[in-house]
Amino acid sequence: MPPSNPSKTEATVTPREFFDVIGLGFGKGFNRQAFKTFLTKYGKRGRKIIMQTREYIQELTGYEWTDLVPLVPNLKSSTAEDRKKTRAQIQATMLENLPFMKKYKTEDMESGVQELGCATNAYVERLIADYYPNEETMKMDHTVETTNNPAKLMLMAFNDDMDSKLRFDAARKLLLMQYIGEIRDCSEKEEDNAEALNYMMSLFNERIIELPKGAKIGARTLRYLVSRHTQDTLATESTEILDSQPEDLEGDKLTRVTPLPSHKTTVTNEAGQEREIFFGLIPRAKVDESRLIKTMRYGCHVGEKDVDLNGIRLNFDNREDWADFFRMQIIAKVKNEIREGLHERLEGNLNEDERKEILARLDNLDQNKEVWDEFFRGIIKGEMKNEDERKKILKKLNNIEQNIEISEPKDSLDGGGFAGSAASSSKDLKIFKLKMKITRADGRRHPYEFQIFLPDGYADIKYRQGVNTYHIDKFFTEGVDQQLFPEHYYKGIDREKAHERNVRRAHEKVWGDNSH
Repeated sequence: MPPSNPSKTEATVTPREFFDVIGLGFGKGFNRQAFKTFLTKYGKRGRKIIMQTREYIQELTGYEWTDLVPLVPNLKSSTAEDRKKTRAQIQATMLENLPFMKKYKTEDMESGVQELGCATNAYVERLIADYYPNEETMKMDHTVETTNNPAKLMLMAFNDDMDSKLRFDAARKLLLMQYIGEIRDCSEKEEDNAEALNYMMSLFNERIIELPKGAKIGARTLRYLVSRHTQDTLATESTEILDSQPEDLEGDKLTRVTPLPSHKTTVTNEAGQEREIFFGLIPRAKVDESRLIKTMRYGCHVGEKDVDLNGIRLNFDNREDWADFFRMQIIAKVKNEIREGLHERLEGNLNEDERKEILARLDNLDQNKEVWDEFFRGIIKGEMKNEDERKKILKKLNNIEQNIEISEPKDSLDGGGFAGSAASSSKDLKIFKLKMKITRADGRRHPYEFQIFLPDGYADIKYRQGVNTYHIDKFFTEGVDQQLFPEHYYKGIDREKAHERNVRRAHEKVWGDNSH
């Protein structure tokens, strides 16, 4: 049987309820009673989903969502020429209002939309192939599949004269095009967003790492983490770090060899003694499909819950190494660098008394925040060109504690269970996790996540990425399958068996039999 999800307490939103409420389907328009029932049943989560969908519709079409319900009947009674003009106007408004289309020149917008439509088709095909192989009835309606014009898709979704399955496929494709467009936009901007991490990365690569004479900045040693795992619990039984890649492990399904890019640095312990340690630094990222499913699960904007959009994963050989690394290296060096950077940025823009007040405010922050004060530099972005901008910056500086939000660190490096805030794949991982949000000068909030691993915990997470059924379970147990392939339109599909089949197939890829 698929693993249960006892932490899930919210009911699944069914597509029919959803469409009735937002006025998209079944010829009803806005159903006030359905709206009240929906909110009673789904509470805050339902309200968030409704508000997000309304917002998307307005962004996408340029129309208030309630104005779209009578639009199709009005089009039906107009002339062919008027309909053509209306569709062209809707399309132009939609393209103008899509944030991720702004990167295209006007002449390139049509090809950009075509590309998004094809990417959406391919995504739906992959989902069917992955989760519902051999289910021919799951395929997208051919008319919808060959239509990439968002205006036409939107009008299909609202047209009562069309087949209900076609209308659903059109609405789904339109929403997925929006999601995928945002995801790609996020992905393309990751490099820009990572500017907030730039100082920390350069500190790792240039200030802290003691390089051998003649070596280039960023030089690293490749080591190999060999870990032995249990079949039943996936837990790590033993780990060993080797300088060269081991041989004769082919066919051993329970032993994993993980390449471990490592830097060497000198740290000073509490007794004042210097010693050399290794550490690994690996930026984090999520593939597009994972981001999309996470967005649908939470009913949020792309990246809103994705704290690992910009994140760093650090690996140390033991707890003592990482404690000395952070205590002696980061706190002292970052604090000094921040102060120097602030003097440079503030000089000429603020008077001496203002500078002293700001720097004194930094000194009053608790130690955790001092570690991350380098992000303070991101708040002072660019030169202050006028008095209004100067006041805006000063206001940000005077509320520095609100602009850098750091969650309480969660420490399970030595085992005992990771106390996360939601059901996740990391509940029993050995990990030290720190999350934070930075509010930049432009008002945008950027989430980040830092993870510290020792060898056994890092071996756990890398091994589970290959064998765990976490993403399969989330797809089937949190309503994503019903949002994308609702029973109302896709009848006769045994979803419980589909879930079991996917779990079994994932295990067979690793262990090669049906014993698990």
